[in-house]
Amino acid sequence: MVRRVPLTSERVKKLINVTLMECDCVAQHTIVAGGEQACDPHNEGSGPLPAHRSIIFDVFPRSATNRYFADMSRTVVCGTPESRAEAALSDGPGCTGRGHHESQRRGGREEDSSRHLHQV
Repeated sequence: MVRRVPLTSERVKKLINVTLMECDCVAQHTIVAGGEQACDPHNEGSGPLPAHRSIIFDVFPRSATNRYFADMSRTVVCGTPESRAEAALSDGPGCTGRGHHESQRRGGREEDSSRHLHQV
């Protein structure tokens, strides 16, 4: 029998950090924040990652050999984006992101486990 385990920010951050270490890089303060947590640019994320809502990845690796720093950011949605988020993300050039921020804030917290991503 396969047990569905919620995919959490902590598990994804661990995978990112271990992979970077295998490449002789170090990362600190890696951000994997979903849903309402994604609205706060300083929230590193915790708990189950939500399905159908924005998940922010912000990784700051540093090379252990030459000390080079990088800053990699991505926003993803696993599943179908909620219409509010889709509309906010398609504001076009020059948008401030305020629409997306507000749509995520209004989305509230969803505790139903069917709304979280799962790793099998």
